[in-house]
Amino acid sequence: MSNGEIQPNTTRSRKGRVRIGIEREIQTSKFHQLVITCNIDEEIEWTSLEDWYQKRRNWDAILIRKYKEMRDQIMEELGFEEKVAYIKSSDQNAVNADKTLGELDDLEELN
Repeated sequence: MSNGEIQPNTTRSRKGRVRIGIEREIQTSKFHQLVITCNIDEEIEWTSLEDWYQKRRNWDAILIRKYKEMRDQIMEELGFEEKVAYIKSSDQNAVNADKTLGELDDLEELN
């Protein structure tokens, strides 16, 4: 009796859970924040690592789409507009930090 007769050469499916989420805090006005949270908790079944990876990527895409739809609906319903924030003069701060460190000759000067 061969091993193929005892254990047929079929791939067994496995089950697992996908638990992923997005949480974003949006400042709506000074000292007021809106927190939007979107989670997915689903059971998936896969037969190979590639199959699992593809299903996981599909759930990632679904989560992102679900979050965007929820965010747009909430912002529209509450009458808020999202503004993108930028750090001002971050390059200038890096240049100033490099100059300060370059002038130091001894580590004891840092104390």
